[in-house]
Amino acid sequence: TINVPVMVLVGEHDEATPPAMSRELAAGLPQAQLQILAGCAHVPQLQNPKLFLSAIQPFIST
Repeated sequence: TINVPVMVLVGEHDEATPPAMSRELAAGLPQAQLQILAGCAHVPQLQNPKLFLSAIQPFIST
């Protein structure tokens, strides 16, 4: 088991690793945060960098 904070981030339209897969992953990690990015697919960091950064900033700042 991974017992550290984990962010699971997925685009809502990701077909390679769909949100359902990310929900399942996050459910199995005690300290997971799940972020589903609206309007994004498999590469949200390129598709919407501002949204991506706003999602991860609070996590990496802790």
